[in-house]
Amino acid sequence: IDYTNDGEPVFAVLKEADVLEVHDEGDVITYTITVTNTATFAISNIDVYDAIIDDLSYVSGDEDNDGKLDVDEVWIFSGTHTVTWETLIHFGLDEFGNYDNDGDIDNIATVCGDDPNEDSLDCVDSNRVEVILDFIFIPDAFSPDDDNTNETFEIVGLYQYYPNFTLQIFNRWGNKVYDYENKGSTNPEWWDGMSNGKAVIKKDVAVPTGTYYFILDFNDGIRQPLVDWIYMKRD
Repeated sequence: IDYTNDGEPVFAVLKEADVLEVHDEGDVITYTITVTNTATFAISNIDVYDAIIDDLSYVSGDEDNDGKLDVDEVWIFSGTHTVTWETLIHFGLDEFGNYDNDGDIDNIATVCGDDPNEDSLDCVDSNRVEVILDFIFIPDAFSPDDDNTNETFEIVGLYQYYPNFTLQIFNRWGNKVYDYENKGSTNPEWWDGMSNGKAVIKKDVAVPTGTYYFILDFNDGIRQPLVDWIYMKRD
């Protein structure tokens, strides 16, 4: 018996996510994978693989409980992925579970099985599912003390989402110590605790330990400017 299915895939695999974007560490994406038998014979030993789903499991579909994906039968699998801090700060994850800095979590499921002779069939991939990362992390402190840790006031994810941002920083008396316009750069000049010569503060002067206030303008025509504070500590 010829089980090549005339060269056509033996599965139709559809993958869906329950959210379009995620924002924070610990956000959970629930994926649903639907597998349809498009062959002319029953398929056994169904195996669904997904590199980033932690708890992928069968949900329903085997109506006659024979353990085989029968002709035209549809099985549903489901599982979740929990967003990690590492994925956020690396700005993305590919379908193999590797950080890829492209601004989203990519995902593909692969389904395999055996024909009635227990011979392995060609595996079939699902469609690609992309969940967008909408994440900006603003620290509340940094310490420019030449120990190569937290040397600058860096806002993670800012230039990726808002490449034309501007950032102004003031001391407690309202004197501007930092004024920066990014203009689409992928290598922003983050504040290192030195004045860049605005107002009454001279250029390249190391400002003292203290709380500084900033105005962050996203310049996207939608999001309103953010006013907040940052604590800078020198040892």
